[in-house]
Amino acid sequence: MNVTRSRISAIIALVTFPGIAPAQEPLSEADLRSAYCVPVLQWEIAQVQRGGDREVLEKLSSALTRVQAYLRPRMSQLDPTALAQAQNRARDDVQGLQTGLQCTVNCASKNPTETAAAACTKSCMDTAILARMGACEVASWVP
Repeated sequence: MNVTRSRISAIIALVTFPGIAPAQEPLSEADLRSAYCVPVLQWEIAQVQRGGDREVLEKLSSALTRVQAYLRPRMSQLDPTALAQAQNRARDDVQGLQTGLQCTVNCASKNPTETAAAACTKSCMDTAILARMGACEVASWVP
């Protein structure tokens, strides 16, 4: 009986005060990683589809399916601002990786020796971005 009253009170509050929404759960580490990894994996899949490495494509697609299966049912209860921040971080990291990849191409063309090209290339890539994005391929945090 108390459960019914609580539900009725919640419905009345939502109708009477439409600006009030049910409380959103804070994101767990698994939620944040999953929200981050969806756009990362989608981008990686698009890149691999251009190159045609079927084994890598299957691995990435499997990780994406697992991450989405974990996150999708929870989306309506999670803080949308935090989800958006994680996805924005992913898009920034993808952009950072693309910039780093272009830098490595430039290094190869502008440095005549292999040693100079290697030193230049090393300075192009942000290892933190590589680590964050690389973790998406494994999705080991997904229960």
